Amino acid sequence: MDKWFSKYRRSLSGRLAHQHFDASLKIWELG
Repeated sequence: MDKWFSKYRRSLSGRLAHQHFDASLKIWELG
């Protein structure tokens, strides 16, 4: 259970970081 939760948190944080990277890229392209 604990391993599954840590894995889930890691994937979730990675997804959020990816979205943040995409947003930064779009802003950079617009600028």
